[in-house]
Amino acid sequence: MKILYVSTSMGLGGADMQVLSLARGMRRRGHEVQILSFAPPGPVAQLAAQDGLDVQSLNIRGRAGLLRAVLGVARASARVRPDVLHSHLVHANLLARLSRLLCPVPALISTGHSVREGGRWSLQAYRLTDGLCDLTTSVSRLALQRYLDTRAAPAGKLRYVANGLDLAAFDRATCDRAPHDRPAHDQPAMSVDSGSDAPSTGRAGPFSWIAVGRFEEAKDYPTMLRAFAQASADWPGARLDIVGEGRGLEAARAQAQALGLAQRVRFLGARQDVPALLAGADGYLMASAWEGLPMVLLEAGAARLPVVSTAVGSVPDAVLHERSGLLVPPNDPAALAAAMARLMAIPAHDRTQMGEAARDHIERHFGLDSVLNDWEEIYAGVLRRRQTPAGSQE
Repeated sequence: MKILYVSTSMGLGGADMQVLSLARGMRRRGHEVQILSFAPPGPVAQLAAQDGLDVQSLNIRGRAGLLRAVLGVARASARVRPDVLHSHLVHANLLARLSRLLCPVPALISTGHSVREGGRWSLQAYRLTDGLCDLTTSVSRLALQRYLDTRAAPAGKLRYVANGLDLAAFDRATCDRAPHDRPAHDQPAMSVDSGSDAPSTGRAGPFSWIAVGRFEEAKDYPTMLRAFAQASADWPGARLDIVGEGRGLEAARAQAQALGLAQRVRFLGARQDVPALLAGADGYLMASAWEGLPMVLLEAGAARLPVVSTAVGSVPDAVLHERSGLLVPPNDPAALAAAMARLMAIPAHDRTQMGEAARDHIERHFGLDSVLNDWEEIYAGVLRRRQTPAGSQE
């Protein structure tokens, strides 16, 4: 089978990583795979190229390139002649549909990755172009319900397909971590009633938090930093590493400085060693205002990290509250800080059990092989229906 993956970007986002994982997996299964990105090549595109995948970019920036994107997808379809064109993210989904008017393809599938995909206009555009698409899927059940409620697509053309994660990289990162690199899990908590003459300052030992994601509105880093400032006031050993880039990075740096966190928060930029960074942390932190199904939470679970996160989108599908992590409402720094303090106070053995529960949950429900099986079934089913004359029985 020939598969052309079309994505708005191949930068550093979770959707970008999912496209790469699908492309790698389908190639291993013997399919011919190519990737087309609208945006200029980013770190994920570089990883794909290093793996020997055919990755092309239209180098489009801004709305002025929308027509060029439609033409670019049509030209790629004419060149590749795919059996399946599978697009990801709202701009790629809509423009790939329009490209079908110029160059028909046997099957076209659109996948959404967020509960909020550009606002009301995107849902109207989905509805208007639904006839050009064979199936719309989402990594979030809440997003599918929104498609139904707004009539963006009929129920018979909607399907939930989870993100899938290749667990091997996280196993290697855990095995490769030397003993002296491990975070100090077993420092005792300081009790308020310890009898010490010194004032209680919370946990004396270090606790390493990590967050990964682009600096954009959805990730709500202002809430994260305010919550960390509150939680770390009583935990002098707490530190936060943030991995990512984006337009809001400098504002986040300035906020951290204003909160007195310059020595406690590190901004690591874009990194390609996220599994190793996760393996060196004690807990994962997310403060998103909205989400689909965040890949990074699957990665945190694969790395056996307990999570503190906002309960938005499909986050509760990835993080089991009170079992593999703690979930709080969005836009509430106090609630997030309280959950962080609670996780830091949990004994190391119990946190380890939470991490094991996280890993088991990810293996059972989000393993890449299972998701690849789903996609192969979907591709074959769509092609079969397209080839069956109307009114006939399969």
